[in-house]
Amino acid sequence: MRALTCLLLLFFCAAAGAQTPPAGAGNTPLTPEQRRADVYFGRGTAWAEKGMIDNAIADYTSAIGLDPSLSMAYNNRGLLQMIKGNTELALADYGEAIRLDPRVPAYYYNRGGAWLLKGEDEHELADDNEAIRLLPTYADAYNDRANVWRRRRDYARALADYDRALAINGKSSLYYRNRGLTHFFQGSFPAARADYATAIALEQDAYAAIWHYLASLRAGDADNFTLARNTAWLKVWPAPVVRFYLGQLSAPQLLAAATAERDPVKRNQQQC
Repeated sequence: MRALTCLLLLFFCAAAGAQTPPAGAGNTPLTPEQRRADVYFGRGTAWAEKGMIDNAIADYTSAIGLDPSLSMAYNNRGLLQMIKGNTELALADYGEAIRLDPRVPAYYYNRGGAWLLKGEDEHELADDNEAIRLLPTYADAYNDRANVWRRRRDYARALADYDRALAINGKSSLYYRNRGLTHFFQGSFPAARADYATAIALEQDAYAAIWHYLASLRAGDADNFTLARNTAWLKVWPAPVVRFYLGQLSAPQLLAAATAERDPVKRNQQQC
């Protein structure tokens, strides 16, 4: 999944190349409005880092009111709107950020995340393509474009883009997990198992361990050692799934554990 946790990418966009200079950069003196806008922008970012989403949005809105040319305020507000589920508002903010400064790859990447939520693959591809054109070393954009190809079952293109992402950043467990899933769907179970093993070595992740077990099972070499070796996986979700594959829970018990969650969003995710 394209990370909305990429809220932290926005603090923003540094990993994605050039960004709009702060107001008053260079020889142009700051206006009083720009000074106030910078204060609101800084406080909005501080609120966002603390998870105070509504406060952050309010401050970014105030910054924009004082300095409508502040493209990063639109971008950051867009990311926060996505977290709140306001996809249309996010798209509007990303569009304005891009209009103000079309040189920033992360603005296209972030807007691609909004298109993903709307199921608009063509728009998402277009934005990933533009992000990559602007920054050919943008590993996250390759990863997300690969996800689109995988959803379309164009596994050759997906694997090529995951390879590109890993060539840029070979320490990302996410990229290995995604490539492993593509190998799995393609029926290349030994390759899937290898990718999940690497992902687990980079980051202890219960979901990767589950997929590693399933790939091993399909490859004819079932081994639940990877599932059993980390007891932390047995404490929180997907702990019941791990216990199921370890033979410690029955299917009805697993379903009961999944439906016991009170949060409806989490419950739906667990039932999937």
